[in-house]
Formats: sequence, C-alpha cells, structure tokens
Amino acid sequence: MTETTSKQNLTVAACHWEKDVYGYMLFNVLQLISYLACKLMLAVHFSLVNVFRTQFVERVSDPVLNQLLDKLLERGVITDGEMQSVRTGRADKARDVMDTVRRKGSAASSVLISALCEVDPVLSRELRLI
Repeated sequence: MTETTSKQNLTVAACHWEKDVYGYMLFNVLQLISYLACKLMLAVHFSLVNVFRTQFVERVSDPVLNQLLDKLLERGVITDGEMQSVRTGRADKARDVMDTVRRKGSAASSVLISALCEVDPVLSRELRLI
C-alpha cells in the first residue's frame, strides 16, 4: 500500500465518520425541534381551552351540550359512567364537560372543539374556533 492510498483511505474514513457524527447531531436537533414544537402547540391549545372555557359555559345551550356528550362518548373521549355523572343544570353541565375533557389532554380537547364546530357552528364562530 502506498502512502497516497493510505492517506486517501484515512480521508474517506474521516469523511464517513464526520457524516455519521453530523447526521446524528442533525437527528438530535430535529428531535429537539419537534419536541419543542409539540410542547408549544400543547401550551397554545391548553391556553385556548382555558380562555374559551368561560365563554363556553356562558353561551352553550343544553341541547348542544347533550349532542356534545353523545359525540364525545361515540368518539371514545368519555365513558358512559362519565357521561352519566355530569351534573344537571346547563352551566354545571358545561363546566363538567369542559373539565372532564380538559383533564384528558389536548387530543380530547381537539375532539371537543371539532364536535362543537360540527354541532354548533354559530357558537364556534363566536368563540373564534373557526
């Protein structure tokens, strides 16, 4: 093996090593960016739900609440027991629905928002959800 061939092999090996290291670092950076974006989206989502909770409780009608409960049960967000344990009275029922769904996380909250947009588009626009 000549000295030139040996240097070329070392250069090629160094390039592969460098590519592996940079590829690994890039992968970790992309994972971090993805994680932070997800956390930011969750924070925005939860603040949206918290802001819109008061307006939702004040404005939602009892028939809409019943339809929302049906959709949440149908989509597996709440159980039959949770549906039955919702208090009577429009405002208390609205609080129970909102709090039960909010405790289940952003995916459940998204289902609630989606169901509300389907069931009552007028209220959804007033709450600036669509």
